[in-house]
Amino acid sequence: MSIKTRTKSAIPYSVAISVLNVLVALFGMILLVRYLPPIEYGAYAILNGMVPMLNLFISFGYDQYLFRYIPSLEDNKQVGYVVWHIVGRRVVIATAITLLLILTFNYFDDSIGLNGFFLHFAIFQIIVVLSIGNTILKQAFLIRLSQDIVFGTNVVYELSRVAVVVVGINQQEEFLFFIIGFAACETLFTVLSSFFFVRNYGFPGLKRIIRKREETPDEKAYRKASYIDKLGGSFLGTDIDRYILAYFSNNVQVAIYAISTRILTKFLKFYPHLMFKHIFEVALYTKFDASQRDSDINRSFSIIYNANNIVSFLAIAIFVPLGREMLDFALKQEYTQQAYLPICIFLVFLIFNSIPLGMVAKTIKKPKILLIARLSTVVNLGVGIPMAYQFGAVGMALATTLSQFLQKVIIYFLLKKHIDLKLQGIATLKSVVNCVVTIGILYLIDQYTPTYTWLLFLKIAVGLGLYLLLMKFNSVFSAEDKERLLTLLPKKLQKPAGYVL
Repeated sequence: MSIKTRTKSAIPYSVAISVLNVLVALFGMILLVRYLPPIEYGAYAILNGMVPMLNLFISFGYDQYLFRYIPSLEDNKQVGYVVWHIVGRRVVIATAITLLLILTFNYFDDSIGLNGFFLHFAIFQIIVVLSIGNTILKQAFLIRLSQDIVFGTNVVYELSRVAVVVVGINQQEEFLFFIIGFAACETLFTVLSSFFFVRNYGFPGLKRIIRKREETPDEKAYRKASYIDKLGGSFLGTDIDRYILAYFSNNVQVAIYAISTRILTKFLKFYPHLMFKHIFEVALYTKFDASQRDSDINRSFSIIYNANNIVSFLAIAIFVPLGREMLDFALKQEYTQQAYLPICIFLVFLIFNSIPLGMVAKTIKKPKILLIARLSTVVNLGVGIPMAYQFGAVGMALATTLSQFLQKVIIYFLLKKHIDLKLQGIATLKSVVNCVVTIGILYLIDQYTPTYTWLLFLKIAVGLGLYLLLMKFNSVFSAEDKERLLTLLPKKLQKPAGYVL
């Protein structure tokens, strides 16, 4: 089966995965925010931040290595050996670290806002360790274009988590109940993912997993550079920001910040670059390795860049005028209204974050460019700490957005030395126009309508319809890019997508 055929068959499942993650997981989050006091939800946010942080610190660049080198492997048993080797070693390291954290909990609990939550912390380490392995297995499935398996296991996982939340709220359970329930869900997800991976790629045996695996010099250099890049990137991300806020502010500000980032994380699932990341990047790497033509990169870059911008500016166009009503309707707690400004700031952050410059650097095998760009980390820490102390979640969001902008500027100018990358200035301006017009009309509508739930949904629908209409007559895509984009879609989706584009 050709890469293009496999890509087309994987796209519907990628969309389904994103929709599932947003609708089901966001529903569970909303219920939990409504139920838990801000102090406890802040503690939950701090615990949740451990998973990506530890996953990153012990990744040693293998997450990016899988993206770049696994697609070229044709032997399924070799794929299984490489993936299980990575999973096994990382789970052992994660287990050792989490046991050490449990033993030393009393030395740092108060400084990160977890005083009085020892049992919650200890049980949550089950989730941390299992998530380390699950992340790699899920990533391997996606890279091998097995989106159908990921969708099936995610359905079970997300629905089981929502079931835990619903049961816990109905029975008026304490915070600990949810931690135990989520640990059980993670265990179930691990069993399902492992079963399907063994069935498709086999299991090499413990002796082969323990034995050191040889790498080529190119693979090792790519992996190490990618690791340092990702490690530096953690200081630009929103997970470490929670700990900065916990130390320099308080749990309520952590809760506000976590709500903002959680909403944005779920919204990110609709970004084309991230929704189809494992499809587009694998296809681009494969094609560029065969052709070595810059034109292939520019074509993919322009399509992804403009598609991301459509979603970015649509979110801004609807949330800026209607965001306060949306938060009030969904979350019901008074303190959650303070998440409005951080979310608005993060929507600007996402405009910069979604420019796929990193994809270009990895395609031409220049991860050191990303490493140099991590100098912007200094801005995030240097500005973020005093801003968090003075302005809480809003200050931290501003510092993150500023550092992200600086990072993209550095990457772009470094890439220009290796490739004539064409930014889509006119297309971006068109997106800005479509966004501003939509915001203006929604503000006018909102000024002259009462605050009713059914009217809120009507205004959202009007905003969405207006933006799509403007995009139709003020399109960000060239005719050539439209044609390329439509050919990637399954035939059943090409006609309706053609009406929108």
